[in-house]
Amino acid sequence: MRRYTPVQKIAIVLYVFAVALDLTGLALGADWIWIQRIGKSLLMPALILFVWGSNKAGIRSNWLLLALFFSWLGDLFLIGSGPQWFILGLGSFLLAHLSYLAVFHVDAMFSSTSFLRKKPVIAVAVIGIGASLLLLLWPFLREMKVPVAVYATVITVMALAGIGRYGNRKETPAKAVAIGVLLFMLSDSLLALNKFGHDLVVIPLAGIWVMVTYVLAQAAIVWGVTTATERLED
Repeated sequence: MRRYTPVQKIAIVLYVFAVALDLTGLALGADWIWIQRIGKSLLMPALILFVWGSNKAGIRSNWLLLALFFSWLGDLFLIGSGPQWFILGLGSFLLAHLSYLAVFHVDAMFSSTSFLRKKPVIAVAVIGIGASLLLLLWPFLREMKVPVAVYATVITVMALAGIGRYGNRKETPAKAVAIGVLLFMLSDSLLALNKFGHDLVVIPLAGIWVMVTYVLAQAAIVWGVTTATERLED
């Protein structure tokens, strides 16, 4: 059984509390949005505390902390309304995905042990889904075409690297990372459809689904990377 440090136990409680606040605020509606904002602002600090409390220092743990820091900035920027806040949020999460890519190593997609070499259909499916969504939304993106295209490319590569590095391993934490990167793509896809594709599809309770997939994705990636039986300094 996995043993957590005292600091990690505090981080887990804080994360659950933050998720509860976030989802409760969304469920209660606009009059209670301040509850959601408090919860959202606490999510990434809780995961940063979890990583810090793991006592696994090294280059990859530093990149993981950086990914969470940029995710936190993205969360804060997306609390605001208006295109300028969306651009800042998009840029922050772009940097977060690049940091995650450094955690996973881009060459993980092509190494001899890569899950994608064993199951190339997974890579085709991930790329196909990402490209199809981008093409579907393209007419509605207007001045956001280039930023969204760049972001979509980076998150797709990040997901492929995470699956390539961890998908071939039997241990549960490694599987969690592979599932987490896919959930991240799903969360961002729902967000993009809700923001740009409202003329195409209406997603019931879109905000809640975006956050549920997001908090599960971040938790799965962080737990998997810090728990998987490998050295974070590699």
